[in-house]
This record gives sequence, structure tokens and C-alpha cells, in this order.
Amino acid sequence: MNTFTVSITGAIVIVASMRGLTRGYDTSAEQVPEIPAVQTASFEQAATWLTSRVTTCGLEINAAHRLGVIGGSNALNLLLTSFWQRAYYHIDAYDVGPNTIKLDIIRVIGKFHTPEAKQALLAIAKSYWAAGPHKSSHNWIDHEFRRVVVMTAHELERWAGDDDVHAYAESVTGSRRFRNVFSDEGFGEICRAYLIKLREVGEMKRNGTISPAEIAQEAAMRLAQAQEQGRKGRNPPADVDIAMKVLIAGLPQGIKTNLCAQAQRDYDRIEARIYDLSVQASQQRRWTDDLKKQHDDLTPELLKYRALKDYLSMTNHCGLPYCLPLE
Repeated sequence: MNTFTVSITGAIVIVASMRGLTRGYDTSAEQVPEIPAVQTASFEQAATWLTSRVTTCGLEINAAHRLGVIGGSNALNLLLTSFWQRAYYHIDAYDVGPNTIKLDIIRVIGKFHTPEAKQALLAIAKSYWAAGPHKSSHNWIDHEFRRVVVMTAHELERWAGDDDVHAYAESVTGSRRFRNVFSDEGFGEICRAYLIKLREVGEMKRNGTISPAEIAQEAAMRLAQAQEQGRKGRNPPADVDIAMKVLIAGLPQGIKTNLCAQAQRDYDRIEARIYDLSVQASQQRRWTDDLKKQHDDLTPELLKYRALKDYLSMTNHCGLPYCLPLE
């Protein structure tokens, strides 16, 4: 069996185990428990499966999530210990299997919603950013660095308005390294977007925009303003633009649906008013100065609400790569 075959076989086992399909998968040491058993496991059992040398990637992930459900400082400390004890895996090409557990540990820690969890995520983020991407003899991109930095930024977003998190986001996005390590289009562009999103959401929250609905409306408004700048021949910052699109794409669909409906009502109202002005101009057989002024004042509002409903009704993920399971 050649190396390529082994790699494919290993990937299939990993994906299957994540979906709970490796029932009775044998290891050289012992029988691996079925995935459903982990969902009701005690703290001690979940801890054993998270740290055991015979567990598969899927079982470790389920054990980590079980610890998240159990909660408490002991579970948080165990998850952190497990994260830091795992070897740094420089992913060659795009194989994500061996470090998936690290990303899931970050996701689980983020769901704790405690100051201790925030500090843990911030410590991971700062440590990885300070160390920078590892160099490879083959010049491959360090995907562990990228995924961990992006995942921590995503989970830190609920604390984006806090001084320490906002300072981290500003420091990262304002550094020279930021452009250098994420210079490529596609994946690098998305990485930049998530970190800029953390910074921008922090600014929104610090300015009093708190609720998801307010944040969604603010993001859509910024996109509408950027569109208007483009219409006038100005080039708005592309990174902020994509960051706002990523932000909207990740918000609950119910919030976007309600805001989109409101934007549609505002659009229809202004459109009807502009039509009335056209009728009056037709009746008077000319556009008076007053009618022109009213029309010119309403046109930007019409374009704004059209952009708002267009952006809020987005159903795609704005190019989010499949390898970032952020939700």
C-alpha cells in the first residue's frame, strides 16, 4: 500500500469516526467505545477518552464536547491541558485530520461563556500570534497557525468589546505580520476577514451596538455605504467589506430575515414616494427645484435600503472555506 492510499484510508476513518460510523473500530490495545456512549459519559470517562492513546480523532472530539456540556473549571482546565500537550502539527497541503481536535477544543472552550474561558482563548491566540507561522522546508503554508488564529478570533467575538480582546484585535490587524502571513487570496483573505471582523465588532459594541440585530444592521449599513462609495468612484477598504459579509453570513437566519423584511418595507415606502414626485413633475410638466431636491434627497436612501435588503438576504457563505467549521 503506497503513501497516498494510506492517507486516503486514514481520512476516511477520521471522517467516519466524526459521524459516529466507526462502531466497533478495533485498535491494537482495546475496543473503542461507540460514539453515542460519549454523549452521556461522566467527567471521568470523557477525560479518559480525551487523553487516551487509543482513541480515534472522532472519539476525542466527542469527548471534548461532552466536557463542554459537563462544564466547570475542572473540565476547562482539562481541555486546556489537552490542547497544549498536543504536538504542533504543521499541516502539509490541506489534510486537516490530525489537528481537528485542537480546533474543536477551542470551539468548546468558547461555549463556556466565562471570564476564565475568555482568558484561555486569549492566551492561545496571543501565543500563536507571537510565535508566528512555522516554516516548512517545502514552503507549505502553516495551516495549524491559520486555523487556530481564526478559530480563536471567532470564539472571542462574544467578548469583542472588552478592552483586552479589542486591544489584541487592533494589535494583530495593525501589524506588519498581518499582511505578510495572510497575503494570499482565498484562504488568506478569509483569515484577514475574521480578524478584522473581531476588531470591527469590538468597535461596534464599544459604541453601544450590542444586540445581534443591531450588529447585522450596522454591518449591512457599512456595506451599503461602501457600495455608494464605489458608485462615486471611491474604493472602500476591501478587507472591511469582506469582513462585514462574513459577519452577516454567520448571523442567525431569523434576525437577517426580520431585518431584510424591514429594509424591504422602507425601500417600498421610498420608492412609492419617488414615484409620487414623478407624477407631480409630470402633472406640472417640469421638475421644479423643490421636486428635484426631494428626489435627490430620497435617491441615496433608496439605494441604501436596496443594498441593505440585498446583503441581509445573502444565503451563501461569502467564500468561507469548508475547512473552517466555525458553527
